[in-house]
Amino acid sequence: MGSAFSDRVAVVTGGGQGLGAALCRALAIKGARVVVADLSSDKAKQVADEINGHPAQVDVADPGQVDHLLQSVASRFGSLDLLINNAGVFKRGAVGEHSIQDWNHILSVNLTGVVAGSLAAFQIMKNQRSGQILNISSMSGLSLIPGSSAYSASKAGVLRFSRELALEAAYHGVGVSVACPGNIGTPLLQHQHISSFTPLVSPDCAASKILRSLERRKQIIIFPGYARIIWWLDRLSPHLLDPFRREMIKRARARQLSRLT
Repeated sequence: MGSAFSDRVAVVTGGGQGLGAALCRALAIKGARVVVADLSSDKAKQVADEINGHPAQVDVADPGQVDHLLQSVASRFGSLDLLINNAGVFKRGAVGEHSIQDWNHILSVNLTGVVAGSLAAFQIMKNQRSGQILNISSMSGLSLIPGSSAYSASKAGVLRFSRELALEAAYHGVGVSVACPGNIGTPLLQHQHISSFTPLVSPDCAASKILRSLERRKQIIIFPGYARIIWWLDRLSPHLLDPFRREMIKRARARQLSRLT
């Protein structure tokens, strides 16, 4: 049986490294025609050369660039079948440690960039009466994770936006999904403290899981198991995990103090 992505035109933002690169490789194996979009033209070209794909440079914080990219892809290939809004930035820090400049940068990439890409793709796919949009959120968009306030806020926004867009897009034959993975071993989490209770998932494993779920048209993709457990517990009682969160904050402060001494 052939893949659902065979000969489909797919655009992956943040495709030059990490999860984005893994998604590009997995899509190419499944027979898709992949446009590797990244802020770094060198990284985009490197991955595109590896998979016989098509590199593109784009700054997702600029809606005009995103719209131009997707219009160009649809015009060149005759359709836009899949957009994966994967590009993102991460900065650890408590609420009071992020400057307004930090907030603006994180939100412009992680949230506004996803909204811009989704809206531009939706207009193209609505006219086609077909297509899929996948937005990459995070476990921290589902449940409060101390130490990443701006990132968590942006990913929560991605989740809510994606769910609402999915309701409207369904009437036009367009599927919208959102992935909320746990910790993935990508450059985004370099030098960050990772708990033994929330171990890293490899980018290739995460990409495989996401695409399998996408083929089944699953709207909310949550993995691995600990991410689903945390989500369930948070839905059961929003304050149930607060003792663990306070302990996380305590340990983070202790690590910060130890680095200063």
